[in-house]
Amino acid sequence: MSTTGLYRYVRDREELERLVVELVLGAVDTGAPDPAAGWRERITVMVRRMRDAVGAHPAVVHPALVPLTIAHRHHSPGVLRWSEGYW
Repeated sequence: MSTTGLYRYVRDREELERLVVELVLGAVDTGAPDPAAGWRERITVMVRRMRDAVGAHPAVVHPALVPLTIAHRHHSPGVLRWSEGYW
């Protein structure tokens, strides 16, 4: 499919970016880490989960996904589930 062909299925670039973020981060384990672990260990677990989810999608250019995740963090259910999983 051509790059411009994708726009037949989405409204605009922003919607396409959100869909990419959801595709990748929808697979992240959002369960709370072990509450007996220290806070650094819990954060490490959460970050590794995100890294593993991004790495599992070779079609996605990994460096490009990080800015998309940051740009859409307030609108992405996947990012919200991940960030709330720590607590």
